[in-house]
Amino acid sequence: MNQYLENYRKCMETIQAMRDAEQDPRRKAIAANFQRHVALELAGQGDKVLQPDMTVDDPIYRVKMGPEVTTFDGMDRVKVFYEGVNAGVCTFQDQTCWVNDWGIASYYTAVLFKSAKQLASEGVDTGAADDTMFAQHLPMAMFWPFNEGGQLIGEHVFLVGDPELHELKEGEMFEVEELRQVARSFL
Repeated sequence: MNQYLENYRKCMETIQAMRDAEQDPRRKAIAANFQRHVALELAGQGDKVLQPDMTVDDPIYRVKMGPEVTTFDGMDRVKVFYEGVNAGVCTFQDQTCWVNDWGIASYYTAVLFKSAKQLASEGVDTGAADDTMFAQHLPMAMFWPFNEGGQLIGEHVFLVGDPELHELKEGEMFEVEELRQVARSFL
């Protein structure tokens, strides 16, 4: 299996193990919602994460990928956030997560797959401006508060280090459907 797909599978297994080990019913429900949320996003079913059984009617997402925090306040704005997330190919690896009565805390590496052209348009110099593909590794910390009913209140997403670029070698890129298949196996 592709290393990025295998790393994603390992992350999902970490989340599933956290859920399975949890004995407290509230925390177990939070962990199950978190697992489903993450799997739905990468299974191409991200619209389902904003349904009333999973997310409050008026969520708030705060994202800090640079010097400023961007706030997505309310369902319409959070949908805009997901449009941006779903516009590219991404996965994650190196997941560590913790569940508590208030929600989930996690640390992981997001991996965005972009061409040299895309990166150049974002001001990132790769030494090329062609279709050479790169994996952009982003160390992230996230906090996911949940309400008493086990619904997600929002996400707080923080880039916590400098991005690293890795030029993809032969066989390292994968088809989006392959990623979705791995994600669906955790639903």
